[in-house]
Amino acid sequence: MSEHIAQAVPSWPSQLCKDINKSTIDTGCSPIFDELNFDKFIEVIHNDWQGIVHPLGPMYYFNAKLSAYTHFNVVQSSHERLQKFEMWLQGLRFLLPANGAKLILVAEPFTQAGSERYQYSVCDLESRTIMWLQKVDATFLLAEWHDRQLES
Repeated sequence: MSEHIAQAVPSWPSQLCKDINKSTIDTGCSPIFDELNFDKFIEVIHNDWQGIVHPLGPMYYFNAKLSAYTHFNVVQSSHERLQKFEMWLQGLRFLLPANGAKLILVAEPFTQAGSERYQYSVCDLESRTIMWLQKVDATFLLAEWHDRQLES
């Protein structure tokens, strides 16, 4: 149990996938949709992961069995790395409360100082809440939120 927490790095969802290759984003795609257009959507299934194309272009993956989302490219990943990631997600899910089945895990692996780590957040869609299993200093999160409020 402590191994899963030791590898966990609490992250705000906007921190996940900061390394998206901006050149893959279709800049002609507007966040305002006049009509539904499914021409750009492709179906990617890899093991238990379903690939989903975000309207702005990047691919993310959802695993219904693990109730988890990731931007991590599960298709190009080695089998061993993907298996470790899935085992870590299962372990993290085990640490959630008994009613945690409704919670969504958002995570992605990264390597730091030669060891595998995992950025993550836990989302409750019903209450629109983001949480973590560890204590988190939210100072920078509140500053980011405040800056966004000033922009709008």
